[in-house]
Amino acid sequence: MKSYYASKHAKQYSQTWKAFLRKTLEAASAAIDVEALRVCIEMRQSPLHILDAGCGTGLLLSRLAQQFPSAHVYGIDASEDMLKEARQRLRGYSNVHLHCAELSREANAGLPYPPVFFDVITCTNVLHYLQEPVAVLRGFNTLLVKQGQLILEDDVLRGFPFRLQSIGVAHPAL
Repeated sequence: MKSYYASKHAKQYSQTWKAFLRKTLEAASAAIDVEALRVCIEMRQSPLHILDAGCGTGLLLSRLAQQFPSAHVYGIDASEDMLKEARQRLRGYSNVHLHCAELSREANAGLPYPPVFFDVITCTNVLHYLQEPVAVLRGFNTLLVKQGQLILEDDVLRGFPFRLQSIGVAHPAL
């Protein structure tokens, strides 16, 4: 499957999957508790840290960077070609940081960030590819600040056999 997200497929991804992406990214965006984040910004008086895990071509990152212009927005993806497309899309944003990384069962979901770092983690259309999604979700849990928001959207996983309420991650966001 990795080869699918390389070369011409990466270049055409956003157009090929346009309707699907619009639906799932709108659902992910709508799930973010924007008011809670605004309160967090006012109380802390420091920028938000937002991660899009599996950011692909940067469509959701672009929305997040526009919606929260003072936030530090991070995107990771396992495909360097998808990140190349994201870099082009996001070239005008100095607050966006992109890294090539794979989600894993390792500490912090295998990501190069310290624990309790992100206010929001989004993960859209990725969980169905993971060998151990529950372990990755536990890793996300360690990366979230207290009362942080974990936004999951995976249209492939609606219903059996994967139920989000049974994943066993102990965090208020879930």
